Amino acid sequence: MIDPALAGTGPASTRPFFTLDRTFSYGVALVLVYVGVFAGMFLTRQWFVDAAGQPIAVDFLAFWASGFLTAKHPAAAIYDFAVYHTVEAAALGHGFDGQYPWAYPPMLLLLTTHLAALPYLVAWLIWIVATAACCVAGLRLIVPLRLAVPLALAGPASLWCASVGQNGFLTAGLMAGALGLLERRPWLAGVCFGALTGKPQFGLLVPLFLLVTRHGRAFIAATATTVLLASASALIFGTEVWRAFAASLAGTGGVLLGGGSAWFKLQSCYALIHQLTGSASLALWGHAAVCAVLLAALLRLWTRPAPLAVKSAALVAGAYLFTPYAYVYDAVLLTTGVALLAHDGLARGFLPWDRALLGAAWLAPGLFMALGSRSAPLGCVLILAVALRRGQIIGDARLNCA
Repeated sequence: MIDPALAGTGPASTRPFFTLDRTFSYGVALVLVYVGVFAGMFLTRQWFVDAAGQPIAVDFLAFWASGFLTAKHPAAAIYDFAVYHTVEAAALGHGFDGQYPWAYPPMLLLLTTHLAALPYLVAWLIWIVATAACCVAGLRLIVPLRLAVPLALAGPASLWCASVGQNGFLTAGLMAGALGLLERRPWLAGVCFGALTGKPQFGLLVPLFLLVTRHGRAFIAATATTVLLASASALIFGTEVWRAFAASLAGTGGVLLGGGSAWFKLQSCYALIHQLTGSASLALWGHAAVCAVLLAALLRLWTRPAPLAVKSAALVAGAYLFTPYAYVYDAVLLTTGVALLAHDGLARGFLPWDRALLGAAWLAPGLFMALGSRSAPLGCVLILAVALRRGQIIGDARLNCA
């Protein structure tokens, strides 16, 4: 049951500041602001095209150019940074500074190679619209549409994801779909989990979560989907692409653990500790220690008779914190954790400060220019704090609203 006050239909004096209707209105207003910002940047040739009218190279180039490489080269060459940079420049029609390497498992090629059939800027727009729609659809399985739309589109992390054409919307949509379907359609939930292997660093905790929470059918479906996608990519692009992927891991990991494109964009405990100490070894050990504490807290929650939405929200935050490789555009994933706790709050009521903490968690990634590597991990900590507190309260009884 949704509390009438939370839905915005109760007496005005009893309504909280963030009702569903108000949240929808705030979200639409933010999206309009984002559209205005993008339009202004486009008109001043700072986004989409440069001063010469040429398309600007951004992260999306790595996805779009994959079809050009596989059409003219063995797919394994996609893991050769120098070769791929040449292919990207030729496909774009001009040279560019920086690197936009392919750092993903081969199964993601099954999706991205089709983008090359479209002009770069058109493909970029379609990619963002389609993956954002996937995110909204996944969140709609958890919360009402009036909440799913602003959560997916108005979050600051969504702004960064859309601006560079990254795949954060897709990751968040698949995670939301998997967790939203887990109780009702476990086999289909497993398929969504299996599809997440295109971004494997965020699925490290998923098998353990499914086993501990006794969702065996979803575990089987996720495993079968992963094997099927890996086999299909090997059949279509050749087995050499998987050997090249395995060989590239050390080099890619070295680049990422060395700060990648910029330390402040890397949103992980590893990045934060590295910047504080200047030592890669201390950062790795510190990150491992955080993961050990995190895992203990998650196992304690997952083995309690708490609502699945609460356990799932903790999984989302834990999955983000568990990997040393997470960027600000990946923080769209945290929207799924916020949505799951909002679902539990709408069903059972919110505890004092829950709504404020969830709002802060949703907004935190937008502060990465000021907070650097602390912004998204801060959002994760806030989600975990709400989940662990709500996990202590068992049963379906209404909680004390605040």
